[in-house]
Amino acid sequence: MEIKNLQTKYICYMGNVTPGSDVSAKGILLDLRKIGEPIPGKDVAILKMDKTNLPTVTLGDYTQLRTGDRVYAMGYPAVATLAEALNVAQAIQEPTLTQGIISAKKEMAGGWSILQTDAAIHGGNSGGPLFNEAGEVVGINTFGMLDSDGGMVPGMNFAIPISIAKQFLNEINVTPRESEFTRQFKEAKMLFDSEKYSEALGILRTLNETNPGYPVVADLLAQASAKASSVAASVPQVPEVPEVPEVPVVPAKDEKNAMIIIYALGGAVIVLLIVIVILLLTRRKKAIPGYVAYTGQQHNAPVHSANTIHSSDTAKPLPQEQNMPPEKTGKFCSECGAQLLPNSRFCINCGVKLQ
Repeated sequence: MEIKNLQTKYICYMGNVTPGSDVSAKGILLDLRKIGEPIPGKDVAILKMDKTNLPTVTLGDYTQLRTGDRVYAMGYPAVATLAEALNVAQAIQEPTLTQGIISAKKEMAGGWSILQTDAAIHGGNSGGPLFNEAGEVVGINTFGMLDSDGGMVPGMNFAIPISIAKQFLNEINVTPRESEFTRQFKEAKMLFDSEKYSEALGILRTLNETNPGYPVVADLLAQASAKASSVAASVPQVPEVPEVPEVPVVPAKDEKNAMIIIYALGGAVIVLLIVIVILLLTRRKKAIPGYVAYTGQQHNAPVHSANTIHSSDTAKPLPQEQNMPPEKTGKFCSECGAQLLPNSRFCINCGVKLQ
């Protein structure tokens, strides 16, 4: 019999593992993008899920592995998840982690390499990651060896190198990258390890609200909350210091005397400057000796030494200039602009000698 037009669909079941809530699985339709061949072929499939900001893992470089390197297998083996003796609702909340070493790198019949490990895996581990000590995925757990009775042979387990998955992703133009959820969780873990519990707590609370149902987030959140509370309780309370009223500062006696002297000197300097300015202004306006300002009145009184011009030799009176009427001559002093008297040799205003 030949079967044709076989219709297939792929569904991912993500259970809600939030404590105290419904753990029933909810199916999410997947889109098959690339599929390999069954063993001994490259038994890997690339499926696309229409979800955003899911947890991601870092893809490592399997070529750096050497025989004897420690590795860790993670998955949900049926014997440790669905056994009747276990609480299945709780068992599916945390995957099983086993450790081992790289036993060898074997070559498949198709000419490509596969990793052999003694990390214990069983039915249900298939498709789960094989991590190196840095937490990077270096392989995909795929199959084990059976003995003649059909039982699993211990220590004979195999994982397809992660390079095969990278090859498939490259062929469909997909570049792996870290999600924002994982970046924030790594940051919170780093803060927690640095004993910055309050800062880690803020990030973990946001992650738990936006992406509930991840036990690793809830567990770290509980630890950070307990640590932050413990640190806050251990910090001694600093008593409030009462405010001391400000007391005005009274200068000492010597300081008072010094201030009085400074003020007195300053005042004396100011007074001296004022006197100098007054003298300069007075001197500028004062007529030279030997002249009397004309007032327009007739004076019969004799003229004394004020009407005398002094020279380096002798003082000679100038009677012809006494009581001289202000006749207009049309001449003005070239220095101050005052109108001149007839036959004047000196300006009666500024005292300059006339030419």
